[in-house]
Amino acid sequence: MSSEPSNSSSTVTSLPLTTSSLTLVNFPFSLKLLSTNYISWKTQTEALLYGLDLYKFIDGTNPAPTPTVTNGVSTPHADYSAWFRQDRLLFGALVGTCLLL
Repeated sequence: MSSEPSNSSSTVTSLPLTTSSLTLVNFPFSLKLLSTNYISWKTQTEALLYGLDLYKFIDGTNPAPTPTVTNGVSTPHADYSAWFRQDRLLFGALVGTCLLL
């Protein structure tokens, strides 16, 4: 399968950058981690994550809330679902930058 973009016409649906306080992460297609470009990849990735205010998921300053709150009865934590979803969106985007050979 070629990694070159196709010249055929296609319909592209644009998604909003944020969806109910979640940030969709979309790294440039050209940003792929290779054995020879770690410093460049790291610099570009950090710049994008700081710009999107998501680096806090990487450096640990935005830890996960507890999944449940117990006040006599266990209930789901209101912020956990949004945190988890944002974390997985970021994880998926980062994994997508790794070139699998």
